Amino acid sequence: MWQKAQTGLIATIFVLAWWVVVSEYRTTRQDPSHSTHSSNSPFVQPQLAAPIWGGYSQRYWSAQLDQQWRLDPTLARDQLLWSLERYPLDPWRWLTLARVEKQLGMDNATLEARLEAAWSIQPKHQQLNWEIVNLTQRLGDSEQVVGAIRHWLDGQPHKVHDALVLANQWVTNLPDRLEDLLPQDEAYWIRAMRFARTNRRDDVAQVVWATLDQPRHLFDDALKDYSALLLANKDLEAVSALWAQYDPSFDDSHIPGGHFHVPLASLATFGWDIRTPRGVSLEQHRRDLPPHFRSARWLNDQGWSGLSPGVITVSFDGQHNVNLSTPRLRLPIPKAGLYRLTGQWEGSGLTTRSLPYWSISTLKGRQRQNITLPNRNFPWTQFSVDIEITEPDETLVIELRRRPTQAFDRYIEGSVSITGLMLETIGDSEAWVSDTR
Repeated sequence: MWQKAQTGLIATIFVLAWWVVVSEYRTTRQDPSHSTHSSNSPFVQPQLAAPIWGGYSQRYWSAQLDQQWRLDPTLARDQLLWSLERYPLDPWRWLTLARVEKQLGMDNATLEARLEAAWSIQPKHQQLNWEIVNLTQRLGDSEQVVGAIRHWLDGQPHKVHDALVLANQWVTNLPDRLEDLLPQDEAYWIRAMRFARTNRRDDVAQVVWATLDQPRHLFDDALKDYSALLLANKDLEAVSALWAQYDPSFDDSHIPGGHFHVPLASLATFGWDIRTPRGVSLEQHRRDLPPHFRSARWLNDQGWSGLSPGVITVSFDGQHNVNLSTPRLRLPIPKAGLYRLTGQWEGSGLTTRSLPYWSISTLKGRQRQNITLPNRNFPWTQFSVDIEITEPDETLVIELRRRPTQAFDRYIEGSVSITGLMLETIGDSEAWVSDTR
């Protein structure tokens, strides 16, 4: 008897399921033109459009409203209200209802309630939140736009730039609204610093820098972007203070990272470009230093007892006709005057008649001086060059260059090592000394 009852229950469930399937099939294939609501309406009558339990047919007809509501907004609103009363957990219908009611000229409070309902159902849905941002902008309320951008940005730190560009069109003082726009996670604020650098927004950068935990590690993207922005704005006082904080030798050497004691990957923070072309490799090491660099007394005399100088070695693989212009440093010089650049270099096994050389130039004054290698093989040797800066707020470019050649021995091999770069003022001009020490 139990088996018969079980069989009967299964059969009943099967019949009900079949009836639902047939109902869904027939309803989703009804011709909307047969609606009894209006002979001119593209919509089906609500009672025929969706079964009370929701289902595929209800979603089908609701989806039609997304495409056709402009033909009859009033009827579309009625159908959406009817549909949402029975199935209120579809955020896209709430969004469509807000669009329809906007078209009908309803008040902002009603529209904001619809958008809030849509967001509360799927608060992490990125496409939905973006549609809410777009519709909120049509309402013209800057506070609502800021809130919508914050919802959309949550979980998408890579969208910070787009969010801040959009928010900047709606708020009068973007730096003051960053806390309202950005989540507390540092990932968003680091991206905000990139926005500040890209758009030359020093006001934004200052707020972001003050918000981030200090000190930053040398590999930090925010530190690199902040330094680059200060350099681009030629804010020497601020960038000098920043470099002095992370490079104990800067106050004396005036070349940030010039003793290559900071990690290679962090040199960009100090204004260096260390990208290399094919056939060239860059290595940082401490195994072969100029003799006096190994002296603890020398380090103490410099006031660098906690510093461990390093060396940058530029190596050529002998298989490329290299066109080289790095390592390169662009250094702002605020005062006109006579300056002296010194450093140490070493050459080993260099080939070809086109050898590397130092190029020292100024951007505004268009002056250029070169320092050639003393030989193809030479031990640690000091080089020195005097540069006259004729205009204030000049930019000094220091770069290691090598030009390609069409000679038979054009594939260069060997290496050049450099360290100990320093810049000092000579003559009667005012010394360039940071006040940040």
